[in-house]
Amino acid sequence: MKLHCHYLFPWDKNDFKIFEYFHEMYKMSQYIGGYADDEYINCTPKDQFVTRFQLMHYPLGGGHIQVHQHPGDAFKVTTISTLSVKGKDYQTGGVYFLNENGEKVHLDEHLDFGDVVVSYAGLVHGVDAVDPHKKLDWKTIDGRWTLLFGNVVSDQWLDGQKKSKDG
Repeated sequence: MKLHCHYLFPWDKNDFKIFEYFHEMYKMSQYIGGYADDEYINCTPKDQFVTRFQLMHYPLGGGHIQVHQHPGDAFKVTTISTLSVKGKDYQTGGVYFLNENGEKVHLDEHLDFGDVVVSYAGLVHGVDAVDPHKKLDWKTIDGRWTLLFGNVVSDQWLDGQKKSKDG
């Protein structure tokens, strides 16, 4: 894994207003996942599930994430908003899903800025290295950007049980 990942929660105080801006898309993903519009939006870590947005930056020079899938507890759908364009912001790499034969199906060449990809969280996917032939520079904003949003298990819970203050 080689990326910057910024977690954003509804209770965070910031000037981005990201939850206001993406609220309608979040509600759509909730509906597709079988949840009420704002079922988890007001939850905090003391609750079992919380809403989390992830701003992800895969820098030029090899930014990537290995093949994985998301648990199906509260994260039934994966919603990815595209914030960069292949061929303009980066030339190679990008998100893929594995088909039933284990072959990569690449999406980025079919996406434009602002497009939203919604898939079942259990689908196996990853991000191939973004322009790995270039020099990696962690300080630049160049590369592939996405915003993911959904619900996750709070880090104060483990195996459906609330963690003790000591654990």
